[in-house]
Amino acid sequence: MFICLSVSFSGVAQQYQLDSVVHRINGTQFIASQKYDAKTKKAELTRYKQIETHGAIQNIERSQVTYDDKGNEIYYVFSIWDSINNTWNEEEKTEKEYNADNRLVRTSIHSKQSNSWVKVSENIRLYTPDSIAETDYEVRNDKFTPVHKNISINNAFGKVKIHKIFHWNDETQNWLQQTRTMNLYQNDTVLIGFETLQWKENQWQKQEKVDYVLDKNGNRTDSYTLYHPHNNNWIAILKFEEEVHDPQNKRISRTYTSSKTNRQWTLRSQTETYFNNSGKKQDVLFSELDTSTHQLKLQLEQMHLYDRAGRLTLFQDFDYANERITGTQNTVKFGKEGNVIQEDMYEWDMEHNTWIEKMTTKIEYDQNIELDTTLEAHKNSDLFGLNEHNYSTNKYAPKHVKIYKYQGGEQVIQEEFDYFYSLCR
Repeated sequence: MFICLSVSFSGVAQQYQLDSVVHRINGTQFIASQKYDAKTKKAELTRYKQIETHGAIQNIERSQVTYDDKGNEIYYVFSIWDSINNTWNEEEKTEKEYNADNRLVRTSIHSKQSNSWVKVSENIRLYTPDSIAETDYEVRNDKFTPVHKNISINNAFGKVKIHKIFHWNDETQNWLQQTRTMNLYQNDTVLIGFETLQWKENQWQKQEKVDYVLDKNGNRTDSYTLYHPHNNNWIAILKFEEEVHDPQNKRISRTYTSSKTNRQWTLRSQTETYFNNSGKKQDVLFSELDTSTHQLKLQLEQMHLYDRAGRLTLFQDFDYANERITGTQNTVKFGKEGNVIQEDMYEWDMEHNTWIEKMTTKIEYDQNIELDTTLEAHKNSDLFGLNEHNYSTNKYAPKHVKIYKYQGGEQVIQEEFDYFYSLCR
């Protein structure tokens, strides 16, 4: 894995990479070491463990990835360490192929059996100017056979207008139609609903239908009505409505149900969401119908607090179900450079009506390594996703992390992380 992080010394930008992560928990060290060869376009991640401080370091597993010139993953091999024979045993590999348009056309998965690679599943995609056909294969009864096939047909604007699903019949050795979904658009671009039919008893039968509500500008909203078949007619059974109250920075969504015999709508649940002046979510209240009182009853409540920079510093989550209040609270503290330096987690003590601290995470940084905080840079810099504490708000690279739990009101260290970097070659 190749993580390059920019840092400037005397105006000269240097690039760093994350080499390894050491995770200590319950007397055992788990080590993840990664490397990337830009010439061969190959990345490798190896995991080890070390029981006790001076114990022998043991191999655990290894992942090897090869990329093409466009950055697509084309080859992946997963291996397990054989401690008896002191060698890596390859367990599984994945091969991917792309066409001239850089579209994925084939994914093959193999497993190692009797020292030979055996294909166990495959996905093949065929493209035309207005359709995509996707077929899945797998081993059944020691034979490689088709399983499912999906076909999507697009309109002139690239929107899916028909989606078909087939399954393979082993007895007749042909494809059987399963479902067919027809999307409905306004002006061929705005989805206003869809209908799904299923092939049953040698004929197409209604399965499901959805109608979306458009706003005054002709844009699709989140409000919709769901229909199911009854006596070969569409009957509305569920309705979701969302109201936006701009002056109050408030949004209310309600879910209604209706039985096939009783056509009256019954309010089942309601979610009230409040936003601050910056448009960030602040409070959420979720209520459900109490069938004994026929009134809405509060079930869940969430609260978000932000600092002046718009960063989330506190999140509370309460559950009022079963006549018992449970809840969690998470707080975040930032350093002067914007780095997350501490996270605390609490649980609600209903008996004493207070928060009980359960866990604290403290993070130290290497101020010689300055991060590129853009989302794309974070995505590209961590191919294996090793850095659990590389938050988008951080300015510097995490160096050391300690996680504490509380026992008898005292902090007791439970886990530690160390991150090691080096200059890119």
